Amino acid sequence: MKAENLKILRDNGFPVPPFTVVTGSEVDLSFSRAETFAVRSTFEGEDTGDSSFAGQFDTLLDVPRAEVASAVEQVRKSYEKETIRAYREALLRKSGEAPSVVPADHASRTAPVLVQEMLHPDMAGVAFSSNPTGLLNEIVLVVGEGLGDAVVEDRADTTTYYYNKDDALYYYETQGASPTLETGVLETLWDLVQRVEELYGRPMDIEYAICGTDVYLLQARPITTFRGKDLIVLDSSNIVESYPDLTLPLSMSFAKEIYYEIFRALLIRATNGSTVVSELDPSLRDMVAMANGRVYYRITSWYG
Repeated sequence: MKAENLKILRDNGFPVPPFTVVTGSEVDLSFSRAETFAVRSTFEGEDTGDSSFAGQFDTLLDVPRAEVASAVEQVRKSYEKETIRAYREALLRKSGEAPSVVPADHASRTAPVLVQEMLHPDMAGVAFSSNPTGLLNEIVLVVGEGLGDAVVEDRADTTTYYYNKDDALYYYETQGASPTLETGVLETLWDLVQRVEELYGRPMDIEYAICGTDVYLLQARPITTFRGKDLIVLDSSNIVESYPDLTLPLSMSFAKEIYYEIFRALLIRATNGSTVVSELDPSLRDMVAMANGRVYYRITSWYG
């Protein structure tokens, strides 16, 4: 499915590095003149709307041309891992059915493997076309220096951007020596991410690489879960006067603490310090919330 998603992107004009899918014993690299390649898993049940199998299989990067065949076999053998079977069984217990997985006794001979031209990007990262916390109108983009695997595995300092699709405003948080993106590159990424979501008709998890000012898409898969299924009601009435524009996370942490302390003190006085104060503590800690870089009253905490 990973290769199929890349084919869909490529056929719709998105910038995707050249690739091929190896399904037999012969590895044909005539599609590229590159000297190094990324060798990755791809099969029907991977990166679908119901499951991702993210991080379950071997991925080999910067593989020299002469070693691609052996790398293909290594990736195929990773299909037989016990963790894969356990993951599949967990899906089966959860939903009553599981995506197709290549049988172990067949994997080492014919399982498809993706071979893609290796990029050596200046920066790379992941983008969520809708915030996985449930904010459908907010793109979340994470970027770090070098290869994307360091970003995904949290081995690199990263900058996280939050972009509001409705008004095209954004803010970002840095970490250590993390990089920031030029305006032109950012605009390219916002455009690509929204077009990918439009193409698939659902929120997408996208891996990308940046070489100079060029942006390439390396992978796209549906976001399989959204955190927080309970209804959350937010309202900006009155509070917008105190926080009229984008609010950075540091200011938001201050606002949450202030609202918590003020209303906790008020409740203590109103109830003479009864046990209801402790019972309502979780709601008191969530009197305000941030969405799209703005501060709101969390109405479900006020009246819940």
